[in-house]
Amino acid sequence: EIDSFLEDCGSKAKVTLGYGLSETAGACMLSDPERDDDSMGRPLSGVKIKLYDEDEKKFYDLSDKARRGVLFIYSPSVSTGRIGKKRFFSLDDAGDGKYLNKYDLVTAGEDGYLRYAGLPYSPKEPVILSLYIISSCVLDTQNLQLFMHFFPGTTILKL
Repeated sequence: EIDSFLEDCGSKAKVTLGYGLSETAGACMLSDPERDDDSMGRPLSGVKIKLYDEDEKKFYDLSDKARRGVLFIYSPSVSTGRIGKKRFFSLDDAGDGKYLNKYDLVTAGEDGYLRYAGLPYSPKEPVILSLYIISSCVLDTQNLQLFMHFFPGTTILKL
């Protein structure tokens, strides 16, 4: 619907779903712009994902098979959780390094794409359910107002 609207306005931009941790790691996953579902995407280069199966008390890689689990993320951009001597959160050992527990329940498909499935238990920080990236797009004032109509409460950053 949004892509059609942008095209009607003369734009070649596509809306792409992704997943990022604004204050701790930045963008971690991105979906294919041609994909027509609610996928959070697949991990970006340098990002490693583990799914923790709460019933089995075990970590799994995305390559293990389609499954559901709590999302753990490793990336060189993941914050250490510290500023000076003050610790805000800790990273968890997931067998092959320290990962950030996002307290998000996700489902991994056979194709490696992840989908948000809810919260397994109370998170310690806010959860961002969707990230919309508009690439190669310059919005004039009128189109920006229409975009804000479709996505109320969105923060627009001028680069």
